[in-house]
Amino acid sequence: MRALDHGTLLVVEERGVPLRQLAEYGAGWQTHVEDLAAHLAGRARCDIAARWGELVPHYRERLAAQLSADDSDDGRGAVSLG
Repeated sequence: MRALDHGTLLVVEERGVPLRQLAEYGAGWQTHVEDLAAHLAGRARCDIAARWGELVPHYRERLAAQLSADDSDDGRGAVSLG
């Protein structure tokens, strides 16, 4: 975490995630960050399972597109969905 003029920057780096689970991890992290943002803004928490279920298909589409691109591999097997 790092303080910024307008807030705080939180960087999460997950290593060693099996490629077959990458979409699920991405959706899970997004769900938790959205929930944290809601909490900090004084809003109610979302239904985590429902939101995760909404996000997984989108992450799977992004992953498929990334893997089909010629530059999807940085030489270490890393894939970025961000």
